[in-house]
Amino acid sequence: MSAPGRLVPLEAVVCANLEALFTGAEIERAHAFRVTRSADADYREDTAHDLLKAVEERIADRPYRPIVRLEVERSMPPEMRELLLQEFRFEAVGRISDLGHADVYEFEWLAGLHTLGEIADVLAVPVPRRGAQPFAINLPVFAQIADRDILVHFPYDSFADTAERFLVEAADDPQVAVIKVTLYRTEDRSGIHSALQRAAAAGKSVAVVVELKARFDEAHNIQWARELRAVGADVIYGLPNIKTHAKIALVVRRETGGIRRYAYIGTGNFHALTAGRYTDFGLFTAQPEIGEEVSALFNELTGFVTGRKYSQLLVAPDQMLSRLRELIAREASHARAGRVARIRAKMNGLDDTELIAALYDASKAGVEIDLIVRGVCCLMPGIPGVSDRIRVVSVLGPLPEHARVLHFSNAGAGEYCIGSADWRSRNLRRRIEVFTPIREPAAVRRLDAVLTRQMGDPTGWDLLPDGSWHRRTPVGVLVRGSRPALPGTRE
Repeated sequence: MSAPGRLVPLEAVVCANLEALFTGAEIERAHAFRVTRSADADYREDTAHDLLKAVEERIADRPYRPIVRLEVERSMPPEMRELLLQEFRFEAVGRISDLGHADVYEFEWLAGLHTLGEIADVLAVPVPRRGAQPFAINLPVFAQIADRDILVHFPYDSFADTAERFLVEAADDPQVAVIKVTLYRTEDRSGIHSALQRAAAAGKSVAVVVELKARFDEAHNIQWARELRAVGADVIYGLPNIKTHAKIALVVRRETGGIRRYAYIGTGNFHALTAGRYTDFGLFTAQPEIGEEVSALFNELTGFVTGRKYSQLLVAPDQMLSRLRELIAREASHARAGRVARIRAKMNGLDDTELIAALYDASKAGVEIDLIVRGVCCLMPGIPGVSDRIRVVSVLGPLPEHARVLHFSNAGAGEYCIGSADWRSRNLRRRIEVFTPIREPAAVRRLDAVLTRQMGDPTGWDLLPDGSWHRRTPVGVLVRGSRPALPGTRE
């Protein structure tokens, strides 16, 4: 029995009442444990006749996938742990798991700490929070984007009043003929979902690239795909064996001078909930060159054309890696010639060996390199003669830093980009990803301010040459310690 206002873990309630569950049995002792199963899935897209059905089958199979981790109470005796390991290793007929002692983890109090988030949502006092509105309320968004590029920064700018409004107005604007969008992670219901359905039902050409293989969001995406297809939208599942991770939208509008394209390229998903919890950037633009290339990319995704060369956008998996290597090499050339040479990059992870090698070469050439990496980083900074001009900082706070931002000084003619890709092999080689240039002066200043502030963040964690992380104190002194676990995130 708990005191008023106290919470009791469900497993404690079960353990305290086992006699009621197992009548007539003698209960000697009870301990909680938790298993984690593999979420990897091989959809064999090249042979699957119906990808949607194949994904549904893999979702149904998920509760029976091999166990990859066993969590047990610290007080559980060794013989009980051994029994569990044996049972789980041979749980499936004809399949022996490689689960071993190294996969057993102890917990002190509560298995599945993520459930505390649900409790927090129930107990928390709602705090109304709405970001700024970069768009004027009394003027259509297309008239405002036509005048200049607009950069938004979530959650400091309102998602509902920018990205969602962009698609809602497109759905209801009689001059809009075409709407195209990529959906990676989705919500059960949203203004975007309703807008796309409404636009398709009204006879507009609506093409939606739905990534069915977005891990743990497959069921939502399947439901979206079926509902959109039911009202006449053209639903595409992307390219075989490659995830569509780009965050892009395109609106084609009939205007006095002919048709005009309006594009959105972002670092985060079209998802109102995560837009309020993660930091991300998005660019609205009517630049003809960018709009034409976004249109070309959608044509590739829908299977109309292939092999397009992009001059404005950086597009993975075919061209982004080689272009990034060229940009890094260009900075090295500037450094060797005595010109200003600097690279700043903000991302969630860095593990691609080719880019790491290119960054090492640039450091040796004299390029100053600042990296803001929230998660995994396989580059080692500060190694004399190898990476002594490279600095890596991780900024952890209440809002996970999800945005990807690039800056190449280019001998003083700085170039800025935002996009969907981390510098990880999976993003650069096995996913559709997009970076777009940022040229509007106010947007450039905003990106520069974020990069500068986060590199100097007094609460940041510096990566040292030995691979350890050290947190800065408020006065900038390094304090030895271990970096806390990263906030959970799904791309």
